Amino acid sequence: MTPDREKRICDFLDRHGLSVQRCALIDQALTHCSYAFEHAGHPDNERLEFLGDAVLGCMAAEFLFSTHPDLPEGQLSRMRSFLVCGKELWRRACELGMDDLLLLGKGEEETGGRHRVSNVGSALEALVGALYLENPNSPELKKFVLERIFKPGLNTLQQQMHPDHKTRLQEMSQSRGMGNPTYHRMGEEGPAHERCFHVEVRIKGVSWGKGKGARVKTAENHAAKVACEAMLKEKK
Repeated sequence: MTPDREKRICDFLDRHGLSVQRCALIDQALTHCSYAFEHAGHPDNERLEFLGDAVLGCMAAEFLFSTHPDLPEGQLSRMRSFLVCGKELWRRACELGMDDLLLLGKGEEETGGRHRVSNVGSALEALVGALYLENPNSPELKKFVLERIFKPGLNTLQQQMHPDHKTRLQEMSQSRGMGNPTYHRMGEEGPAHERCFHVEVRIKGVSWGKGKGARVKTAENHAAKVACEAMLKEKK
């Protein structure tokens, strides 16, 4: 491993509150089999991916079991499947900046492998596997998985399960001849990895609701929900 490569990996780990004794293990987790094929002696991440997949599945089950005590087994299983599915892990890995750290073979690189869902998502599984090998009981590992993978994934799932309140509000306001709602960012708070945005929705300059969320769109949808409820109460 070159000094520059090692520095990039160490910087990545530092950004996400992780520390390891074997940087080479993290390098392996970020190595696609196509690169290993072209560089004899350089191990790929497939075995680490196998381990990480099992670790994530177990941790997801424990996370959902403890945070949703009233949900039945079937719904918990569907939620777990969503949190650890390839596309969702790909989203989380890209947010973490892992796609830039992947080692790919020349052909894989040229055909868009750096942005391929299976490659990037599998690298995140391999990273979890590597961190687990370093220390199965590491509080850093648990925090990383919960804060960087499961909680953002759960937010995405909840957004998909909930209706689009912004569309509903627009339809309600137009049907009453009130015009289109406008959304205004009122501020934000929290550290960079846990931002909370505050948004106000107005119709013809009048405030109808305020919302907050980890993303601006989430905060807007929350504000629209509050506004819809206010309109329904006013109608009564």
